[in-house]
Amino acid sequence: MEHSRQEKFTIIADEIRRNPHIKNCRIRYFGRKHGMSISSLKRGFSEVHHLSFASFVRRACMDKAKLLLKSGTWSIDDIADEVGFSDKSGFIAAFKRVENITPGQFKSQFEDQQLGILMDNEKVKNVNIATVFELLKDKKRFPL
Repeated sequence: MEHSRQEKFTIIADEIRRNPHIKNCRIRYFGRKHGMSISSLKRGFSEVHHLSFASFVRRACMDKAKLLLKSGTWSIDDIADEVGFSDKSGFIAAFKRVENITPGQFKSQFEDQQLGILMDNEKVKNVNIATVFELLKDKKRFPL
């Protein structure tokens, strides 16, 4: 079954979202796979998704990185590797270009937000601050 032009670009975008990797998501690969020239893939992809192919891949990688940062179990080095960066500093620079904050700042902001939710929870409104700090030290008990 032949897919329409727009469907092909949606399929490509879905493939990238499922496994974002800055080095493995190459336009040449997707062009060959879907029978398109690089120039028509670039032009069509940006028409359908309103982002260049490269920007879309970067955005997908940073979205995955944000999910991994929120999990609280991945180091920045491991996240950089998972989304295809050869070193932590390149990943940090790319993350900052896309998100306007570093991965460490993003993780801290998320943890602060989670602490706020915890503090607002009716069950812990009467907990003293020392207990809250003990919860934060024990990451297994602190839901991220």
